[in-house]
Amino acid sequence: MAMLREKNIEVETIAERVRGKRNGEHFEFDIVAVNGEEVVVVEVKSTLRAEDIKHFLDRLENFTRWSPLYKGKKVYGAVAYLQVVQSAEIYAERQGLFVIRATGDSASIINRDGFLPKTFH
Repeated sequence: MAMLREKNIEVETIAERVRGKRNGEHFEFDIVAVNGEEVVVVEVKSTLRAEDIKHFLDRLENFTRWSPLYKGKKVYGAVAYLQVVQSAEIYAERQGLFVIRATGDSASIINRDGFLPKTFH
């Protein structure tokens, strides 16, 4: 993912539709991009809404509990979208998430200059 490389995150592997069950809880993540020290978990929405972000943040807080393989790594969150409702992308950035806007055949991270992502555990 070249766009993450621009943010100094060198992706080595990408998994799509990561699903599982742990302790009776089902989980699913759209994209998980990994290198040796960092993990970027991406939620993909055609239309991004604030409630989607809240739900994703709740799931992201449980990511390493559901996927203990990534415990001890820096886990970042990202939301990707085609359309956005009521400035949800601003809310996502304020929550420490990378914000990815898809346009046509490409996508780009649109966070402001100087943005520092939140690390989830």
